[in-house]
Amino acid sequence: MLQPLSDQDSGYGEISDPPASLWRLVEDLVPVRERAEVRRILGEAAVDLSLDLHAEIEVLLELCREIRSSSPSTLQRPPSSCSILADPPVIKEMVTQEIRMLLLSVRSKARRQGL
Repeated sequence: MLQPLSDQDSGYGEISDPPASLWRLVEDLVPVRERAEVRRILGEAAVDLSLDLHAEIEVLLELCREIRSSSPSTLQRPPSSCSILADPPVIKEMVTQEIRMLLLSVRSKARRQGL
């Protein structure tokens, strides 16, 4: 399930565990004989992309854990007058743009492959 954000290190909140995958939830709740139909309705590509993204999130979180455990002194909170991170709205807009680019790329690839 989704973990609450804590107020660690950066002050912007950290996620220590990956959010739950929607498809994993489907696997837990939907009988095996009905999963193929649910997957078809959701879209094979969407389910595969979701699973790939969750796998990437898990890898990134593991890298963050390794960095924290190997060099805790470099991750201390900066003074309140100095922020090393961009404002959250800027980050949100950057992520939104990256998602749009990814979706356009997926759509383009699907059209080229006749999907």
